[in-house]
Amino acid sequence: RQHQASEPAVAAPPPPALGTFLAASGEGPSVATLHKVLANVLAHPSEAKYRRLRLANPKVQAQVVDVDGGVETLVTEAGFDVVFEPCADVEEGEEGVAVLPEGADLQAIEALCRHLEAWRPALPKAPRAPRRGDPLLQRGVGPRNARVLAPPVGGAAVRPEDPGDDFFRLTAAEAQSMSSGAARRREEGQQLTTRAWKEKQARERAGGAARPPSTSALLRVRLPGGMLLQASFKAAEPTSALRQFVAESLTDQTAEFELFSQPGRRALPEAGSLLDAGLAPAALLNMALVCGDATLTPELLAVAEQL
Repeated sequence: RQHQASEPAVAAPPPPALGTFLAASGEGPSVATLHKVLANVLAHPSEAKYRRLRLANPKVQAQVVDVDGGVETLVTEAGFDVVFEPCADVEEGEEGVAVLPEGADLQAIEALCRHLEAWRPALPKAPRAPRRGDPLLQRGVGPRNARVLAPPVGGAAVRPEDPGDDFFRLTAAEAQSMSSGAARRREEGQQLTTRAWKEKQARERAGGAARPPSTSALLRVRLPGGMLLQASFKAAEPTSALRQFVAESLTDQTAEFELFSQPGRRALPEAGSLLDAGLAPAALLNMALVCGDATLTPELLAVAEQL
C-alpha cells in the first residue's frame, strides 16, 4: 500500500505505538474506530463516559485491542490508564477499562487524531483540544472539581451527537470480515482485559519498563440510592482525605459511614495513600451508611447531572 505519497503530510512521523497500529490495521475499520474514541474525548472533554473505554467490548477488542499497537497507543501515547472493575460476565470476575485521568494532555490526543486523519483522509476532522482555562474543562464544584451523577430515570436520553451503544456493537458484516483468526487473537488479547494484564505490568515494573505510577486519582462514591459523588485527588493524598471530602459533602455532618472499594468489598484503609490503596488512577467505592442521613449538600445537588 502506498499511503505516504498521496496523503497529506504531517509535521512528524506518528509516534511508535501508533505507527505500529497503522501498519497493522490494514484497510479495515480499526483506524476509524480509534479515531472516533479519541475524537469523542476532544468533543466532550468534561464528560466522564467518553473518558472510559471497556476493553472487553467486542468491537473495541476486535478493532483496537487485538490490533498490534492499539492498547499501547491508548496507554503510552494518549494517556489512558488501565484499571479493573467487577464484571460478572468474565471468568476472572473483573474486566479492564481504559480511563483517561482528569488533567490528561488533550493536545496529545489531538495530535494522534491528526496522524489518523492524515493516514485516512476521509475521516472527519476531530475538534481541537480545549486549552487550559477553557470553560469546557471547568464543570465541577470547588477545588476537587466535584460532580454529582444521578442515575437515569426510565433511561437517559441520548443526544444526537452521541455515538450511542450501537457504535460499539459489531455489525454482521464486520463480524464476518474479522472471523479469520479471530479466535486466536481473542485468546491472546484477553490478557489485556483481565488480571494477566496486571501481571504483565508488574513484570515490567520490576524491570523498570513500566510507566511511572499515576499522580492523580479520579474517585467516585456510590451513595445509598445510586447517586454518584465524583472528585479529583492527588494519588499521594492520604485515604483520610477522601473520607473527609465525603463527610463534608453531606448535609448531616454527624453521619457515620464506611467506604468499600470493589471488587471484594474491601474497606477503605485508615492509613496510607490513595495510591497505596489501589485507588489511582480511578476507582469506584460504595458507601455503607451506619447512621444518619446521606443527603448531599444543596450546592452539590444543584449541579447534579444524569448519567
